[in-house]
Amino acid sequence: MGTEGRRQPESNTTVAGRATSALPVAKHPRTEAAGIKITQALLGEHGAMYPMLDLIEQTAPCADLSAIGTLVACLQSILGSHAAIEDDLLRPAIQAWLPPPINPTDHQVIAAGLASALASTETEEARCRLLATIAKTRAHFLKEETSIFVIAARELPPEEQEKLGAEWAGLRGVSLAENLLRKLAAMPGHNNEPPTQPDACGTV
Repeated sequence: MGTEGRRQPESNTTVAGRATSALPVAKHPRTEAAGIKITQALLGEHGAMYPMLDLIEQTAPCADLSAIGTLVACLQSILGSHAAIEDDLLRPAIQAWLPPPINPTDHQVIAAGLASALASTETEEARCRLLATIAKTRAHFLKEETSIFVIAARELPPEEQEKLGAEWAGLRGVSLAENLLRKLAAMPGHNNEPPTQPDACGTV
């Protein structure tokens, strides 16, 4: 499946040529400046992973067994860490608004599909299992973008969404803008104070 197979939710707006779903009406509106929300962070991860899925779909048909194994290992690392963050941060916060979980979960199905592709000893079998798992991943992403994340944005207060976003940033090693501003404020010379001059040895 190529990029043309990626179904988009109906929308009246586009961003960089790509349709986007309308934002849900928040139950907890707030007007002041906000930090990153957990759904924004996870949507950003989806956006970063789509080109990788596109590339694997384009290269897998000509890849040998060794190359397919490398592609699968990359997906295991990236999708595995993404799924763990969703399971550990987002799902517990919105579990009350979700239907009862189905076993196996989408995350478990995707992980099992990748493990099966990696264990395959035949090139064509490994390729088919890899591509089938990518198709499942795309369907799962779409469900999250049009349902799970919408529930989170509607039901969770902004402060809770941002708290989870800050936890995501900590797990990913990302410096949020508010943290950068605090660091800037603590630097010598900020807030109109003259910067400390280095001495003859170059120290400050």
